[in-house]
Amino acid sequence: MSLQEEYYKTALQQIKRGHSKGKVSNAKIYYLLSVVDRIDDGTLHENKILFDEISLEYYERQCRLHSDVITPFVKPYFHLSSSLFYHIKWNDGVKVHSYAQTPSSKFIKENTEFAFLDDAFWKILSNEDYRKEIYQLIIRTYLNNDKTVYGKEI
Repeated sequence: MSLQEEYYKTALQQIKRGHSKGKVSNAKIYYLLSVVDRIDDGTLHENKILFDEISLEYYERQCRLHSDVITPFVKPYFHLSSSLFYHIKWNDGVKVHSYAQTPSSKFIKENTEFAFLDDAFWKILSNEDYRKEIYQLIIRTYLNNDKTVYGKEI
């Protein structure tokens, strides 16, 4: 295992999750799992995650799979940028003044080009074995439920 692979595993285990009404939100976790799924099935073939219907569909699938509330997609899409490995490419001249408030979906659609992962993380996620390992790590760290999740044995 390379130092880079270990770095990203550690970064994934340190994702800060939101809280609402005494419950921890797994929205970022479901979103991240949906990104890994898209890489796995080839619907995400370049490091540009659009704020679109396909991304929304995969995210909502993860929410339903885990029988959880479907948090509005804009929240994990925007707030995962607090993690070291995920970034948003804003349109030229756009400045976000606060990351404490979630912008509207309309604002995201009009003011972003795409979200993306660190190039090194994207590259190592292209390896099927590492991708499976990451998927399992996320499940064990945050969801710790069934032994099979979304058709993948963990």
